[in-house]
Amino acid sequence: MKITLKNLAPGRVLALQGPRVDVLLQDDGQAIVTMTLTIGDGTHFHYPDGGPIGAAQSTTLAPGDHDAVLRISALKMERFGRTYDSRISVGGIEIATAAGTIADNKQDETALKFFVVRVAGGQ
Repeated sequence: MKITLKNLAPGRVLALQGPRVDVLLQDDGQAIVTMTLTIGDGTHFHYPDGGPIGAAQSTTLAPGDHDAVLRISALKMERFGRTYDSRISVGGIEIATAAGTIADNKQDETALKFFVVRVAGGQ
């Protein structure tokens, strides 16, 4: 599995107007997929989260730089397929994608990506 980061400034920086930040984690594949976005202030976003599919989750972040890590895992199990097609948007900006098929000789695939969320003060 490979996570592709997109729309980030040099240094893997995502610049956002704050303080409210919306996060959307989605997957349209057939495998069992879990995603976690962890922000350095302790905030965690999860997929699936039990809410409606396609609904954004929100948090309030203080102005400044926040380290962040994105983890995506795809698991092949019995009746479920082997494909994953994941997209992550933060602040309405698609920042990461991962798409593919779990190899025949594997039960799962996992990848991590690190970046910085830079929050400007706002209303």
